[in-house]
Amino acid sequence: MPAATDILLIADHDRQVGDALQRARPHARIVRSTDWFDAIAKLHDERYSAVIGPVHPIQQRPRSALSAVRELAPDASVILFADPSLEPVARSLTQPDSQTQAISKAPGQHTSDPPISSSLDDACDDYFITPADPAELERLLEQPPRLASTTISGPISIDTSNHSGDADAYSRALQTLVSESLSCLLDHPEAPLNKLIDRVRPLLPAGTRLSFIAPPRPKPTGSNIPSDSLPQSLPNDRRFTRPLLDTEGHPLGTLALDFSSLKPSVPESSTPDPCAPGSPDHHASNAIDPRTVASMRAFFDAAHRPFETTARLAARHQRLQQAVITDDLTGLANGRYFRHFLSRILTRAREGKFLVTLLLFDIDNFKRYNDEFGHGAGDEILKQTASLMKRCCRDHDLVARIAGDEFAVVFWEKEGPRVPRPSPEGAPSARSSPSRIPQTPLVIAQRFRRLMNAADFPALGPTGRGVLTISGGMAVFPHDAASPESLYEAADRALMFGAKKGGKNSIVLVGSNHCISESPDD
Repeated sequence: MPAATDILLIADHDRQVGDALQRARPHARIVRSTDWFDAIAKLHDERYSAVIGPVHPIQQRPRSALSAVRELAPDASVILFADPSLEPVARSLTQPDSQTQAISKAPGQHTSDPPISSSLDDACDDYFITPADPAELERLLEQPPRLASTTISGPISIDTSNHSGDADAYSRALQTLVSESLSCLLDHPEAPLNKLIDRVRPLLPAGTRLSFIAPPRPKPTGSNIPSDSLPQSLPNDRRFTRPLLDTEGHPLGTLALDFSSLKPSVPESSTPDPCAPGSPDHHASNAIDPRTVASMRAFFDAAHRPFETTARLAARHQRLQQAVITDDLTGLANGRYFRHFLSRILTRAREGKFLVTLLLFDIDNFKRYNDEFGHGAGDEILKQTASLMKRCCRDHDLVARIAGDEFAVVFWEKEGPRVPRPSPEGAPSARSSPSRIPQTPLVIAQRFRRLMNAADFPALGPTGRGVLTISGGMAVFPHDAASPESLYEAADRALMFGAKKGGKNSIVLVGSNHCISESPDD
């Protein structure tokens, strides 16, 4: 194993482990993470050769944290550190045995609690006891990691005896499927199954087509659209299908092998009798060699396991990714994803030459409502506010809760910049550039402010209708700022020094006379 050069260090709050690491590997790049949750987010964006983290606070539920790390960094060494009181827990987490291991109870763990167990997927490579020793860290980092079972375990092959000549092609396709499943998952986490099929499909014999059918979306209420996920145009005797299920039996999709376009063939040693009962001429001419069917069936049955494993890992990856970028209370994007999205959309806007508008807003006097009615009422206000703003925005706009009662909305034009219509002959020429003030975000902000002013907030009791207001600041890229940081600062200044100091209950747009507040239209 090459020396660990990129190390993710988790929750080293007193920096003692980091100091020892720097002495053990002075040329390594050490990236610090505040906790396991933040580490999982970092593993989505970068690859590391080693992940080092504390046993506490995961000793009660190690499976979820270590499984997530193993999934996202299957080639990395995973090393835990613990104080002496937690050594029994750390030792148990190095065991690759899938059976439950009886260990000493961790401090605070009741004797009636089930013992902690480890499998290869949720086991670490090794551990050390703090304070860390540089020589021991060097030894641990030199050890090769144990690979988690994100690849397919056990031999998978096709017995080519008594099969058609296409059996070799199916065997090559199957080996490619097994070897490429992990790379497709890591390189294309958004659609690994489709990428995997793209790599396997050219290897299959002509006339056969392997496909993945995504699970059906729930039918809208009152809809008459059928919810069957399988295409109905293919005859069952020319198609193999098999569902892909998660570990709890929930559908992840369907694997299908269609051979309706396969050219008919019969064994050379067998000439069908056109006069035999049930064997008319047209049946004989459409027959497929049973050995060919056997080869296809063998391939399809063997391919199901790696596809199902990849589908399960992809589903878990998506759940983890969603948890990392979602605000638990409101279901909106969180601050981490907001910053990531803003940076990416500004890059696209710079290349595509379209406007991006950032709205920052908060709830006026929110602390007073929180103190008077309790934090439960405050949470309900935040959830209802988030729902109202989502109702106002377009699907492609991003709505995020960035902290407390502070929200952000990123408006952008999905179709890119609008081209001005040519002026009629003799009429004044239209402006050759789009308006500096984006009209759609202004309209949305007006609609949202009206909804907030009129909404009934049951958490505030019988006087909860029409009492809440919001204040906001809007800034436009590229007119008001050229970077994500400066755009945020411009909108924040408009919020704090424009809307708040101007009496609240308004939204101020940077660099213009527009102030969305009380108007005759409200």
